Amino acid sequence: MEFNQQDVFLGQSKSSSEKITQYQACLDEFSTLGYDDPYLQEIRLEMSIMLKRQAVE
Repeated sequence: MEFNQQDVFLGQSKSSSEKITQYQACLDEFSTLGYDDPYLQEIRLEMSIMLKRQAVE
Protein backbone atom coordinates (compact mmCIF):
# COMPACT_ATOMS: atom_id res chain seq x y z
CA MET A 1 0.00 0.00 0.00
CA GLU A 2 1.40 3.37 -1.00
CA PHE A 3 0.89 6.49 1.06
CA ASN A 4 0.67 9.98 -0.34
CA GLN A 5 0.94 13.30 1.50
CA GLN A 6 -2.78 13.33 2.22
CA ASP A 7 -2.64 9.91 3.89
CA VAL A 8 0.32 10.97 6.00
CA PHE A 9 -1.34 14.22 7.10
CA LEU A 10 -4.68 12.65 7.95
CA GLY A 11 -3.11 9.59 9.55
CA GLN A 12 -0.78 11.31 12.00
CA SER A 13 -1.01 9.99 15.54
CA LYS A 14 -1.73 13.08 17.62
CA SER A 15 -4.35 13.96 20.19
CA SER A 16 -7.69 15.21 18.92
CA SER A 17 -7.02 18.75 20.11
CA GLU A 18 -3.63 18.77 18.35
CA LYS A 19 -5.20 17.50 15.14
CA ILE A 20 -8.02 20.07 15.34
CA THR A 21 -5.46 22.85 15.81
CA GLN A 22 -3.39 21.57 12.90
CA TYR A 23 -6.43 21.11 10.65
CA GLN A 24 -7.71 24.60 11.45
CA ALA A 25 -4.32 26.15 10.66
CA CYS A 26 -4.26 24.31 7.35
CA LEU A 27 -7.81 25.36 6.47
CA ASP A 28 -7.13 28.98 7.46
CA GLU A 29 -4.02 29.10 5.29
CA PHE A 30 -5.77 27.73 2.21
CA SER A 31 -8.79 29.96 2.83
CA THR A 32 -6.46 32.97 2.82
CA LEU A 33 -5.14 31.77 -0.53
CA GLY A 34 -8.69 31.28 -1.85
CA TYR A 35 -7.97 27.62 -2.56
CA ASP A 36 -10.27 24.64 -2.08
CA ASP A 37 -10.24 21.05 -3.29
CA PRO A 38 -11.57 17.60 -2.28
CA TYR A 39 -8.63 17.06 0.08
CA LEU A 40 -9.47 20.21 2.04
CA GLN A 41 -13.11 19.14 2.12
CA GLU A 42 -11.98 15.84 3.64
CA ILE A 43 -10.02 17.72 6.30
CA ARG A 44 -13.09 19.90 7.06
CA LEU A 45 -15.26 16.81 7.43
CA GLU A 46 -12.77 15.02 9.69
CA MET A 47 -12.40 18.15 11.82
CA SER A 48 -16.17 18.57 12.21
CA ILE A 49 -16.48 14.91 13.29
CA MET A 50 -13.72 15.39 15.86
CA LEU A 51 -15.31 18.60 17.17
CA LYS A 52 -18.66 16.84 17.59
CA ARG A 53 -16.99 13.96 19.47
CA GLN A 54 -15.14 16.43 21.66
CA ALA A 55 -18.40 18.24 22.51
CA VAL A 56 -19.99 14.97 23.64
CA GLU A 57 -17.11 14.05 25.94
